Formats: sequence, structure tokens, C-alpha cells
Amino acid sequence: MNDKIVMQKINEMARLAYAINIARDNLGYSVRYINYMAIKKAVEALKVYDKLYFYGIKNTSQIKREYLQKLSNVGNYIWLTVDEMSKGGRAIDIERINPVTGRPMTGSTSAGCINVLLGINDFAIGTDGGGSVLGPAMSCNLYSIMAKGLGLEGKKLKKSTDAINFLPGIGIISKDLFVCKDVLCNLIDLDDIIDFRNLKVGIPRKGDINLPIIGDVREDLYDVERVLSKEGVPVIDIDLKDVLKREDAIYKLNKAFEEVDVVITKEGPIDIFGLGDSVLGTMGYVGSYIQNSSGKYLIKVANMVNTTALTIPSANLGVGILIMAKQGNKYGICAIKLAEIVDSNISHPKLFYEYFNTKEYDDILFEVN
Repeated sequence: MNDKIVMQKINEMARLAYAINIARDNLGYSVRYINYMAIKKAVEALKVYDKLYFYGIKNTSQIKREYLQKLSNVGNYIWLTVDEMSKGGRAIDIERINPVTGRPMTGSTSAGCINVLLGINDFAIGTDGGGSVLGPAMSCNLYSIMAKGLGLEGKKLKKSTDAINFLPGIGIISKDLFVCKDVLCNLIDLDDIIDFRNLKVGIPRKGDINLPIIGDVREDLYDVERVLSKEGVPVIDIDLKDVLKREDAIYKLNKAFEEVDVVITKEGPIDIFGLGDSVLGTMGYVGSYIQNSSGKYLIKVANMVNTTALTIPSANLGVGILIMAKQGNKYGICAIKLAEIVDSNISHPKLFYEYFNTKEYDDILFEVN
């Protein structure tokens, strides 16, 4: 074994020590439980692997044991934490603060995102009913894949705060799209044959969706359209007007999937100028105004329409590209490939990644001789 590989393995153990220190600092806040057996598994894993991936699981019984077992069987995946979530699965988490925006955290997979940003985990596993994976990820400028359309789903039917029945989808959140995809490939058998021929991709018409500060989504996505055109993937305009209410968004998205296979849009800034929460939204004009200013549109119904959905962070705070494919392996794998193509053409703020990738543990006790 050469010196470079030895140093890499030492660095991975140092990274685990850092992660455990940060997890202990956040126990009771974003971390529900720390798995100290992770140290033993990491030692064993480094006999074979040079790189480890630490992960957290949302504290919900909706995640099937078989998924946890599959993750546990991956040699260099190290389960480190059980992650807290918003109370009652609420769409906002008033007990936790978004580490990027400083606003109340988006729920309900809120703590999973925080633990990824803080450097405790490389990825988080969460559940999504009405945007509970996609929303928090986008609010933190993280990547996510919600894979209900590929068959990754929860155990029990639930009812949303606006009385819509749904089965939760399972999702993965990370700072890296390739990590999300790698985890997904370890959970399900993904067809690696990608065929864009005859694939129909839709984008909201001009004037359908206007985001605060960003403006018209159709105009903002011209660059995405150009990138996809180079790949031989044409896009067409589809009707996605008036999708603020969940019932209307479900109807419009289902109608869109009669015409296209994949829908690409942009959403956000998530929970910055408002708070996308149904509880608030039922409290008169004031609550409704706050809810409708949250930057959440189709992200609230991607799971309810049984899509495979991905969020790709943009250069703007709390804003991301949302790609949704209709149910099925064929469309889901195309959506993931489209996301990889789009992401390779987006620049991300360097300081954001430098700040949230630091591994300095600044503690006064370390200075005591």
C-alpha cells in the first residue's frame, strides 16, 4: 500500500472523528441518535475501501427495513445518525434554522439536510409526502432524488394537512448528485440503458410561473433548453399556469404527463419571502399570503403524482431546477441523465462549498495543554 492511499485512509478516519464531534454537538437538535458502532464498521471498511460515505436516516417508521438493510450491506456506507424531523411532518420546521438562509428550516426532512450541510453525513435518507425531501434540499442548495416513480416508497398511507391521501416516497439528499445516484443504484436495480429518442420534455409556458426576483421561469430556462437541444432533446411549452394550490398542481401535472414524459421547471426561493406551510395557509388572508410567497409550486405534488423527481441547486439562494419524470424506470433514468447534463452546465458559488466543506473543529479544549 503506497503512502498516498495510507494518508487517504487516515483522512477518512479523521473525517469520521470530525463527524462524530459535530453530531455530538447537535444531539437533540438535528441529531436524534449517534451510531458509535460506525467506528468499528469504518475500520473494517477501510481494509477494503479508500473512501467512506457516512449517512443519516430520518426518524420515521415509514422507511422500510429492507432499504436500511440494503444500505447496510454496502461495504463503504457507514450509518452514523438518526436524524430529527419537523414536528408532525409539518412543511416547515420551526424548531430548526436553515444553516444557509438563517430562516426557519423547510420540513419535514429538515435535520437530514442540516446534518449533510454541517459535514456530519455525506447523504441523508428521508421521506417525501408533499415535498418533504425536495423542498428542504432546494432550500439548502442541495441535490436530491425522490424516487417514488422508481418504486421507492414508504409503508403506510397518510393524509396531508389539506386532506389529500398519499403514500410517501423515499428520497436521498447530498451535496453531490453522483452520491444521490450511487445510493439510488444500491437501493434499486436501475436500467443503465438511456434512450432519449422520442422522449418528450415539457417546460412551463411564458407567463405561467413567476418567481420572486428570478422572474419568468420560461425565460430563465432558455439556457437549459439550449443545453438539452445540443443533446438532441427538444422541449415543448406546456400549461402549468395556476399551480399554487396543491389540488390544481396535481391536476395540471397529471395533464402535462399526458403530453410529455418529463417536466422541467425552476422553483424557489424556498421559504425565504414566505413559508410554504398548509397550517399557516388556512389562517386567513395573512396566512395564505405567507404560504403563497414560499416559492413552492410543483415541488409540493411531485410525490403525489408518483414521479421520479430531482432538485439541482442553482447559483441563487434557495432556488433550484426541478426535474420530474412520470412513473417508470425508463423515464426515471432519463430524468437522472437529464439532471446530470443540466448540472454540468451550472456554476455554483465557490464560497458556499468552501464554507460548508470545512473540516476545522474549533474547540477551546483543543487549545488546553
